[in-house]
Amino acid sequence: MDVVSIGPVEAEPQRLSEAFSAVGDRLAGDKLGVLFAPHDADLPVLLRAASEGLGGRIVGATTGGAAFTERGFTRDGVVAAVFGGQDFAYSVATAHRASSSDMSELDAACSSLIAASRKHVARTPALIALGDGRSVDGVALTEALSRRMPPHWRVFGGAAGDSLAFLNRSRVFVDDGLDDAVVLVGMFSGSRCGVAVGHGWSAAPGARELTVTETRGHTLRTLDGEPAATVYGEELHRLGLISDASQLVPDAQRFSFGARTRFGELTIRAPLEFHDDGGIRLAGSVVEGTVLQVVCTTPDRLAASAAEVGRRALCDFAEDQVPRGGLVFDCAARLAYLGDDYAEQTRCFFEGHAFPLVGTTSYGEIAKFGGSLEGFHNATAVMAVW
Repeated sequence: MDVVSIGPVEAEPQRLSEAFSAVGDRLAGDKLGVLFAPHDADLPVLLRAASEGLGGRIVGATTGGAAFTERGFTRDGVVAAVFGGQDFAYSVATAHRASSSDMSELDAACSSLIAASRKHVARTPALIALGDGRSVDGVALTEALSRRMPPHWRVFGGAAGDSLAFLNRSRVFVDDGLDDAVVLVGMFSGSRCGVAVGHGWSAAPGARELTVTETRGHTLRTLDGEPAATVYGEELHRLGLISDASQLVPDAQRFSFGARTRFGELTIRAPLEFHDDGGIRLAGSVVEGTVLQVVCTTPDRLAASAAEVGRRALCDFAEDQVPRGGLVFDCAARLAYLGDDYAEQTRCFFEGHAFPLVGTTSYGEIAKFGGSLEGFHNATAVMAVW
């Protein structure tokens, strides 16, 4: 399998078509483009230009505010990874409904990918899962994929964003665009696929334990029986993290909740929106009775976690083996925290190697592989390398 990165390039059809055409001419066999673009780009036009230039299918998602390659990061441009080669094959499936109450289309999509995998010899079958971050329950999606896909598959991906604008304009796409959907891509090749996940957050010193007492979907309604936003603001103010408990935007979005699992690890849940009734829309759902704490980090810790994710993703590769390429799904909460310093973190994923790497910021990250326990993450980086 061959992997080539594109961008960052301007979100302009002719430029994008030319970039994909140049890559398509270099690759043999089936070709697949995985594209990440700003939510306010003219997506149908860009996707047609990319597909015509490549001579292959395009899948992807809108970003949570930025995307990057080994050449740098962009807030308003486009990046893409192109997969191809004689030993590469893929299959695409979609589901327009993916909630805890209706997984029928997702069941059919998973079945089609499993059937497609039987036609190909793959060293490590991989599944890229892309969900609409505004309408798809990432926890329910990940749990469903865990039940339906064979355990030896590497499952990873992320939820589309809208640059932290929260205007219901996040989208995933296959060829020309989809709304309220999930895109699944089965990838089959002779290349090894390594996956790693990490976040770099920990409980803020002195943080109280707060019990979830009411939820509705992704919305956390009450903590300890009180409006969640009120409790959250007061806790941030008590910890000295914000100066005004009533002003939660934008500063409070730099901090998240951590839920301690029964194995002692932290699962992060990032706040996306603060509602007038005191509810907080999270990037991933939590169940009532969950104990949360405010978590915090530093730029150095986020950079260190990115380097550790890169190291673990590459740990099964020989020391002298150069990866063919990789994908990163990095939470938009990390971008919100780092701001323009985000570029420094992206460089840490390479762990001293030079290879094509394409990443996007997302509204939640998916990583389910081997013996991994948790599947849907926030404020976290997920990296896959071939």
